[in-house]
Amino acid sequence: MALPGGETRFIGDGGLETTMIFERGIELPEFASFQLLDDESGRAALRSYYAGYLDLAAAHGVGFTHAELDSAPDLDSGDPDELAGEYRELVAAVPSLSVLGGCCGTDTRHVAAICGACWG
Repeated sequence: MALPGGETRFIGDGGLETTMIFERGIELPEFASFQLLDDESGRAALRSYYAGYLDLAAAHGVGFTHAELDSAPDLDSGDPDELAGEYRELVAAVPSLSVLGGCCGTDTRHVAAICGACWG
């Protein structure tokens, strides 16, 4: 993939909600970052958050994009059972793994399938 500017290498952010809650002390009920758009202090926090990543991208001559999300007409949540099967293989390879969960695009269907596949 290349952007109109020609970039073919990209970085993404490291986890908006996690950073806001645990590093910046901003309360996000139910881990919902859209609430940051509601007032100027939230918008300033978003600008500050992304500025660091944009600076990194510029310093390394790479792109920063969410194009795959921005250009998608809808997001494919994938197959919870397929994801659970991949987790089952991971737990078999790393039996001490004790924390399982999802991330962007997953929901309780995914986590329920993961738990069922890995822990019965």
